[in-house]
Amino acid sequence: MGWIVRASLDAHSPHAVAVVHGDGLTSLQFRRRKGGADVLQLERKGNTYHVSAARFGEVLTSEVDR
Repeated sequence: MGWIVRASLDAHSPHAVAVVHGDGLTSLQFRRRKGGADVLQLERKGNTYHVSAARFGEVLTSEVDR
C-alpha cells in the first residue's frame, strides 16, 4: 500500500512515493527534477549506509548534504 504524488503524468516528472510493503518494510523514493539521477554511489561507514546520486558529469549529492 502506498502513495505517489507527481508534478504531472509525464513518466519522468518529479515525484515522491511512500510505500508499506507486504512484509512490513517501508520505503520512500523521490525525484526532485525531471529525469532524475543516472549515477548512484552506495557507501558504508560502520553500520550506516549512505546513498548519493547525480546526473552524469554533475557532483554527487545526498540528502545529508542538503
